[in-house]
Amino acid sequence: KQAAAKVKPAEIEVSVLNGTSVPGLAATFGDEVEGKGFSLGAVTNSSSSFAESVVMFRPGHKMEASKVARQLGIPKKQPMSGEIESVSAGADVAVVVGEDNAEAAE
Repeated sequence: KQAAAKVKPAEIEVSVLNGTSVPGLAATFGDEVEGKGFSLGAVTNSSSSFAESVVMFRPGHKMEASKVARQLGIPKKQPMSGEIESVSAGADVAVVVGEDNAEAAE
């Protein structure tokens, strides 16, 4: 499992989903994801709304999720739900922006 620690940000594909009704939030966070050096995947909306931002990951990619979560300052991490996986276009990590970060866009 040591190898995952050496994963470079550019090797981690991160999709960004807007879990709020605030337009453009995913794009704002997408810029931040790219700014941190990660590879930006799909930028879209999640069909369900999220009160809290969360970093989701596919099985086996918790290490990468931890790295993304740390860089973006999002403490919550959990395995990817089917819904999020279906809109993440194959990315190993998905950042779902919740209401707690909605004011960041204003």
